[in-house]
Amino acid sequence: MKRKATGPLMKKSKSSVDRNELFDIISFYMGQGDCSLIRCPDGKIVMIDCGSKADFQVDFLKIVADQVRDPAWAGKKMRIDALILTHKDQDHYNQVRWVLSDSKIGKYKYPQLKIDKVYFSWAYDDDSALGRYTVNGINQAVYDGIFKTSELYEVTICSEDDVENFYKKWTSNDGFEDAVADATTNDPKVPIAGREYTLFSGKTSGGKDWSVSLIAGNVLKEKGPIKDLGEDENGYSFTDGATEDNARSLITLLEIDGKKALFCGDATFSTEHFLVKSQSTLISNVQFLLAPHHGSEWASSSSFVDAVNPKQVVVSASYMEHTHKHPRKNAVTSWLKKVTAGSSHHIDYWEYAPDKANKTWDNWEKTKTTDQLVLSDSGNFMSLAELPGANIYYGVSMGWGRLYRAEVSGDLKETAFAVDPLNLDLPQFLNYRIG
Repeated sequence: MKRKATGPLMKKSKSSVDRNELFDIISFYMGQGDCSLIRCPDGKIVMIDCGSKADFQVDFLKIVADQVRDPAWAGKKMRIDALILTHKDQDHYNQVRWVLSDSKIGKYKYPQLKIDKVYFSWAYDDDSALGRYTVNGINQAVYDGIFKTSELYEVTICSEDDVENFYKKWTSNDGFEDAVADATTNDPKVPIAGREYTLFSGKTSGGKDWSVSLIAGNVLKEKGPIKDLGEDENGYSFTDGATEDNARSLITLLEIDGKKALFCGDATFSTEHFLVKSQSTLISNVQFLLAPHHGSEWASSSSFVDAVNPKQVVVSASYMEHTHKHPRKNAVTSWLKKVTAGSSHHIDYWEYAPDKANKTWDNWEKTKTTDQLVLSDSGNFMSLAELPGANIYYGVSMGWGRLYRAEVSGDLKETAFAVDPLNLDLPQFLNYRIG
């Protein structure tokens, strides 16, 4: 059944909950990608990332475009108060232009939204703030004033030494040509005291203090074993195998009345090391967590998991997403130790120990016939026509490992993006409220 074209898809029903006393959080299904919307207690709208893989279905983009323009949820001002681009990987920003501008999504035309301020990591240089954010022309769209953006901010929070924590600002006054020099120091690097850069804050009519802050950004990737993070399930020190731009991800913290939500972008072991070492108080006992790096094997260290101690965890990778094989079992099992037991999920992941994988595969082949093997849609590996039960290795092959399936239990939402492409009238996102 195709979705009917009936205006904003996800209008909220009336509720007795006072939305001015909480954060309303939506994490969208983006396949291998990220997009979260946050409505602050005062009505400000924050978007954290908006990207996916190139083959992402346009119908799912329409869900995001509908929601961000729904006056019952976002209000009538038609703008994003803060767009946080965690880092330069395109699966975190390549859909911004299509979702927020007046471009057509499929056959649907949407009104233009304003993006007031943009926060990002890793500027290209002082003369090209968004020089690393070029996919689908998002940087040029900002420079040309399409979104009527007033200010851009590169935020660096990566050290216990406040001198190394700073932001740089570009404004529309000169078309974002040059970073603005501080009036006192004549330096574009403006210090951030206390390792926390607050975007918005306030107090609700009910007396609740709230804030939206960045607490890490531009953390450099560490070389070699990171011994301070402890050991993995095999007794080895964590080593960061992710990319430099992943480690530089901006980390966003929401706080209201003692409750917290943490959004981690593609944070890596290096990012986690900084957070555990230098921001332990800020990241402790989180109510809601968007897990680092889609559940990658290069994040979710035991020390970080213990420090965050979350009540709810979401992993922004769709069930059976086979591009990067997220989420990985080691990440899932790490978070499962910290959440309440609940429903079971099937998790697909790569095994990097070829000897173990090959031995299991050989044992499986002795009891199964080859006619049960079929090529996957991607053509990069083979899968079974009928998948076996839990904890059985069912895939073939890239030479360095094999695709596994494991069944895990818990209240994790890593497979809660229960996408039904044949019935898009069903919700395709996760909605949380803290406050």
